[in-house]
Amino acid sequence: NGSEYGTAAISSRCGRYLAIMPHPERCFLKWQLPYCGFYDDILESPWVYIFRNAYRFVKKNNKNNKNN
Repeated sequence: NGSEYGTAAISSRCGRYLAIMPHPERCFLKWQLPYCGFYDDILESPWVYIFRNAYRFVKKNNKNNKNN
C-alpha cells in the first residue's frame, strides 16, 4: 500500500480516531465485494462488524446517552 512499514491501520492513543487501509466502508454489503470466495451465502461482508462494534462501543460509553 506504500505506507511506512506497510501500516494498514492506526489509531489515536485515546482510541477516538481510527484510520484503516483498505477502506472498509466501500464494501460492507455482499454485492459490493469484488470477490466472495467461499462466502457465497453471506448477506453482509465481515467489514460491517467494524461499524457495528464502533456503534455499540460509542453507545455503551457515551455518558450523555440517556439510554444507559
